[in-house]
Amino acid sequence: MPFPQTPAGLQKKRDYNRAYRKANFDKIKAGQDKYWAAHREQRRLNQQRWRAANPDRLRVYHKLNKERQNQDYAEHPEKYLTRNKLAKQRQRDRVLDYYGAVCACCGETGRIVLTVDHIIALKVSGQKRRANLPQQVITEGFPDTYQILCRNCNWAKGTEPECTLHANHAPFLGV
Repeated sequence: MPFPQTPAGLQKKRDYNRAYRKANFDKIKAGQDKYWAAHREQRRLNQQRWRAANPDRLRVYHKLNKERQNQDYAEHPEKYLTRNKLAKQRQRDRVLDYYGAVCACCGETGRIVLTVDHIIALKVSGQKRRANLPQQVITEGFPDTYQILCRNCNWAKGTEPECTLHANHAPFLGV
């Protein structure tokens, strides 16, 4: 549909395009997703080149974006707190599902009381403690150095060389 190159014609063209994009949002989005999936590596290389060629613009962009995020957080803290809480919960659920959502000591299955535990205690292995253990487990690729314990068994493991809560359990490793 040709539009005359006048201010009124250009406005008519913008209005037409806006209405088309609104009416066909899903179709346009699907096409974009398909294109970027097919050209993922090319896009990554282009982004790397642009970042290397424009470090000052990138720095300004990051500064403005951080200011925008800080302002948005100040205005809507509940949105960010909810998002972070949900992300941590998904990470925890992913780890529980991978290792089996059952206490390795007593067999407890209540997800609310299950915790991720280092099989070899941190004080023995010399590793540093991280605040978000499920994220660390995912980052490390779900190694065999972790297990699932309920809070009671985890507490008993931290204070005793063997589980005093359940007589049928073998001594804990690494304590």
